[in-house]
Amino acid sequence: MTVGTIIKPMVPRFILLVALVVAAFYLSNPTIAVFLAGAATGAVVRQLSLVFQAVHATPLIFEVIDWDKVDQLLEADKAEPLITRCEKQLP
Repeated sequence: MTVGTIIKPMVPRFILLVALVVAAFYLSNPTIAVFLAGAATGAVVRQLSLVFQAVHATPLIFEVIDWDKVDQLLEADKAEPLITRCEKQLP
C-alpha cells in the first residue's frame, strides 16, 4: 500500500472541489469563495494526513496481528457462526 494508490481514487473529487470553488468565485461573493477555498483546503489536508497515517500504521498493525489466531477464528466461524455461539451464552 502506497500513498499514491490511496490518493489516486480521490483525485476526481479534489478536481470537483476546485471547480466548485472557482465557480463560487465567479458566481457569488468572493468572500464566500475564499471561505469555501479555506474549508476545501482544510478538508484536503485532513484527508492527506489520514492517508499518511494509514500508510505508516498499516505495516505495524499487520505485524502485531496474530494471523494464526485469526485463521483459527475464521475456521471456527465457518463451523458455527459467532452470532450462534453468543446466543447460546445468553440466559
